[in-house]
Amino acid sequence: MITATDFNSTLPSPINRFDAAFISGAFVAIIVGRALNVYPLSFVLNLGRKTKIGMNIQHMMFFSGLRGAIAFALAIR
Repeated sequence: MITATDFNSTLPSPINRFDAAFISGAFVAIIVGRALNVYPLSFVLNLGRKTKIGMNIQHMMFFSGLRGAIAFALAIR
């Protein structure tokens, strides 16, 4: 059910403005967050695995955006 406040929040207004610095900062935070999740966790997982997760697979998990299916498939490989 769409309410009036939901609809009004999507319309352009003086309150909603484009902020390039915020968007750029969000992209940087996403990239740093992905790197801080993929590489250290892969290192910890590799400590107890016989078949290690290679750097090329770790890079693939980083660039895939940590989607569940891709990360799971690459991790169990």
